Amino acid sequence: MCAHMFDPTLREERIAHAYAQLPGALAGSATVTALFAITACGTGGSVHLSWWIALQGLAIAANVAILVAYRRGRFEPDRAMWARRGGTLLVGVGWGLGGLVWPMHAEFGTGIAMSFCLAGLAASATSTLAADPIGYAMFAITALGPDVAASAGPRWWTAGLLAAFLGASFFMVWQNAVVLRAALSLRFENAELLARAIADREAADAARANAESAALAKTRFLAAASHDLRQPLQALSLFADVLATEPPVPEARRRAATDALVRTVHALRSMLEGLLDLSRLDAGIVVAEPQVVSLAPIVGEVIAALHDEADARGVTLSAAGPVLDVHADPALLARVAHNLAANAVRHGGRGRVLIATRRRGDRAWLQIFDQGAGIPLDARERIFEEFVQLGNPERDRTKGLGLGLSMVRRICALAGWSLSLRSDVGRGSVFTVELPLATSAPTREPSRSVPPATRAVRILLVDDDVLVRQALEGWLEQCGCEVHVVGSAEEALDALRAGCAPDAVVSDLRLPGALSGVDLAQRIDRPVILLTGDVDVPEEHRAAAVLRKPVSGATLWATIAETIERQRAA
Repeated sequence: MCAHMFDPTLREERIAHAYAQLPGALAGSATVTALFAITACGTGGSVHLSWWIALQGLAIAANVAILVAYRRGRFEPDRAMWARRGGTLLVGVGWGLGGLVWPMHAEFGTGIAMSFCLAGLAASATSTLAADPIGYAMFAITALGPDVAASAGPRWWTAGLLAAFLGASFFMVWQNAVVLRAALSLRFENAELLARAIADREAADAARANAESAALAKTRFLAAASHDLRQPLQALSLFADVLATEPPVPEARRRAATDALVRTVHALRSMLEGLLDLSRLDAGIVVAEPQVVSLAPIVGEVIAALHDEADARGVTLSAAGPVLDVHADPALLARVAHNLAANAVRHGGRGRVLIATRRRGDRAWLQIFDQGAGIPLDARERIFEEFVQLGNPERDRTKGLGLGLSMVRRICALAGWSLSLRSDVGRGSVFTVELPLATSAPTREPSRSVPPATRAVRILLVDDDVLVRQALEGWLEQCGCEVHVVGSAEEALDALRAGCAPDAVVSDLRLPGALSGVDLAQRIDRPVILLTGDVDVPEEHRAAAVLRKPVSGATLWATIAETIERQRAA
């Protein structure tokens, strides 16, 4: 129990309780002192009594000063308690001296009155000092001790009563302290339960609001995605009908339909890739791998990629600023820079788009300025939502899909970069990405070109989807590859055991039977390139490369060439 009496969690409450009782205790002490002063005047008094009354006044004044200092926050918790004890000790010493002075200069009855008065003060202090048993012991011993000693002779029975009362008072203050601590603990527990209940309710309200917001966002997302996916699918269906017309259409119309078909497929693939990238970011699959990278090549690649589109839109695309090295994931940084610049080119109107780099202390700023219509204040959060495009109600796909800024915000949050927007309606906007400056120069590996193969590349193709398998086989053969086609991982293992020696294996991740593409990659010593439409891929895949569908023929061939080159160099 003793350990609980001085529990640090209750210390401040005990101190506050002790000071809250101080005004009443001082008022009682002052009243009793005044009564004895009046008595002293009636009995003629003495110099000793006058000094005692003055000492009592000083003790009360000192306690008032301590109380004022506490209320003004002059004391730290430990000092506050010891200041309270110091004031209590002064009052106790004053009353103890009174127990010695009054019996010498007053009638016998007045001395007894002083003894009973001291006992009454000690009894009342068991309540006012319940928060501080140590302070009570200091008061009771200094106030009653001298009177007990002085009463041992002529008033021995008074001394005995006072000594017994002193012992009983210690027990009483201890019991009061236990009750006070229990009350304070209960109050803390109730307050904690109430706070927890409020926090739980707020958390439940927040979770419900988030769920409702997520459901609404999902509905908007699906509605927008449904519309934007149906458009190229509609065109794709019609172009396919044109090409399948009997009798065959004229060559010029067939070529035009084929070109349009290719553009439509590219648009559809671009949308699917954007949706897959968003889902990978939301699923936490993308991991930032920061390294020292120079901003200049990234900015140069962005300008080169958007140069033709900017010219077609009448936009001047340029760069300015010092050459800065930052500590960032180069692929994620390139995506952010490209998306912001593409957004400015497509929605900034005619004028100038500037990609600027700036140094700010130990940070680097990558800024994209445009001279467009600006973004209204009420839309500056909404533009970061999926499929939201201001000024494009007709959903013109040449202005993008409305996924770029949403992806930028997700990447910046993932990488820990600060993203800000400043815009003046009618004058333009500026997006700023704040990056950590690098403390060392980037490492640049010498470029290596892939030497031409001296023979046809042998590919083992593993896929159970007939249409996909035919398309891949046709493309690879057109690239000059020798292609061996199987429909499952088990068939691929049988082919390898039968003597098939491919330079690389191109396999779907999901395959029929007990083995997947991941299992196949783990069981053979040939480089495996996995094709998948899944957002998540097991980390232990051991494949040479993983490509997410839809994959262009150029990307597939470049990956095959790089994989074979790595295999030859190993």
